[in-house]
Amino acid sequence: MGKTNPETLVAEINAVAKQRVLTQDSLSDLRTFTNPRKKEATIKKLEEQEAKAPAGKTFDRRGIPDNEITWKNITMILTDLSSFKVKVKVGSRRARTVTMEDLGFRDNRTKNALMPDMKWPLLWQLATTNSITLPDTGDNTLEKRMNVIRQRLKAFFGLDTDPIVFDHDTRKYRPVLAMVIGDIIPPVIEVPQGTLWEEIGIGLSEDGLSLLIDVPSQERKTYGNESTTAPGTRRTDRPLEGLALTKAQEMMLITFVDNGIVKADSDDKNALWIRTVLEKLIPGAEGEPVSYSFEDGQWRREFGSL
Repeated sequence: MGKTNPETLVAEINAVAKQRVLTQDSLSDLRTFTNPRKKEATIKKLEEQEAKAPAGKTFDRRGIPDNEITWKNITMILTDLSSFKVKVKVGSRRARTVTMEDLGFRDNRTKNALMPDMKWPLLWQLATTNSITLPDTGDNTLEKRMNVIRQRLKAFFGLDTDPIVFDHDTRKYRPVLAMVIGDIIPPVIEVPQGTLWEEIGIGLSEDGLSLLIDVPSQERKTYGNESTTAPGTRRTDRPLEGLALTKAQEMMLITFVDNGIVKADSDDKNALWIRTVLEKLIPGAEGEPVSYSFEDGQWRREFGSL
């Protein structure tokens, strides 16, 4: 997929979702869906039809200890907008491919073709922007759909806790598991459990084209016949061009690295996307890589510098 701006991708997702509805429904449904007075009734009808869809399958746990299958340790990789397959990784284990039908997202109104239902694009939006805002309009359509997505993911992975949480202060839904778009974020960087962002150092390469990243590690040392582990540091690098950043976002990230502070609004899209990219790059780190201070009216880095 290459370098993709998140806003452009979300617009494309919505367009594909709309086209799916228009091409699958009958002409009468099309007219109803585009009629504002009947839109609510149409959506309710579609929701009722989708609620009758067959349940999805369950995740193949063979070879994976139960204590490793947690939301914090799961990554869902959506590879292509037109593909209805998802790669699932548990920790650093090899990814396994599942289909939207396995996850329970097949539209049961299509008899012969395999097409996803109207909740499928929401997974893409979560993977692209790392959050979805609940409008303060009194319309509970999004709330219902997010609850269904929660139940489907819980049933597929066999977990009781919620994979998507809702922040009442910001009115945003955020995934607990890592959800990424394939090829937007390079291979994730593993860190020991409990690692904080302040323990991670980020700097720039001499040519200014890559991030240098130092993360804590456990180094094995051998003394005679005895072997022990000791805290250490592991350095890796990631090219800036592979992080799905616009030029403006690259400059802002460099400012975070160099100065630690960026003056921008709390809802600045560039700062929010940088936070999302870093969270997806090092999903095991606790806390936030950059945070907003309402007292100072500015963003600041939480990671260390090199």
